[in-house]
Formats: sequence, structure tokens, C-alpha cells
Amino acid sequence: MSHPFPQPPLFTGEIRSQDPAILELLRRVVQLQEHAEKVRQHIDHLVPEYKKGSAVYDPPNLVDGAGTTTTVTVTGAALGDLAFAAFSLDTQGITVTAWVSAVNTVSVRFQNESGGALNLASGTLYAWSLQPPDLAQG
Repeated sequence: MSHPFPQPPLFTGEIRSQDPAILELLRRVVQLQEHAEKVRQHIDHLVPEYKKGSAVYDPPNLVDGAGTTTTVTVTGAALGDLAFAAFSLDTQGITVTAWVSAVNTVSVRFQNESGGALNLASGTLYAWSLQPPDLAQG
């Protein structure tokens, strides 16, 4: 699982100071850490987990109006998931479209509507999938 919000470490040290200002400051730090954990839990609910995969891909020469489709293994991808793809090189006007076509598989379409023939070099094709959030759950 990849997640953009890792959990920060919490303060677990022993407080030995008798200075009231330091004790109050440490009490507030602990409160902020507890509040941050609650916020992180809410964010985890709103930000869905995503799955990712990549493959080396050398698209064929595409004349204007032509396209080609390939697949990338994305472990955990499921039908109905949202899918995204990116190519590591300039696509020079080729449109790249992605969808989950089978369990663990994202299909990626390269479509040339540039007005001329294009022959992209070999590069890395990246694909991601994520389950759409159920906005009704709040």
C-alpha cells in the first residue's frame, strides 16, 4: 500500500521538569499530537489507497488517427476502480488513456490525433488505480 500521509512518531518520553512553563508546553505538545492523530485518521478516510505498477514500453510508430493499447500489471486493481497512466517521455500530442480492464490489469491506450506520424522512443509506462471514494459514507 502506498499512502501520502505516514503516521508521525508520538512523544513517549518521561517528563522530569518541575518548571510549570515547561510542563505546560509539554502538555500542549501532547495535546497537539493527539489532535494530529485524529486529523490523520480523518484524512485516511478521505484519501483512498492507490495501487501502482510500471513497465518498460516501446510504442509502435503511429500514423495520424492510429492507436495502440498495452497493459500494465497493477496488483490489487479491480474492475470499477479509477485508473491513471503516465509515460516517462514527451508524448508529442499522443493521448494516453487508462482503465482497469481486468483484475490486476490496467489497459493503456496511446492514440495519435496529432495530424502526423509519431514514433515515440522506449520509456517507462506508469499506471495507478484507486477505488473511488464512497462520498455517501461521509
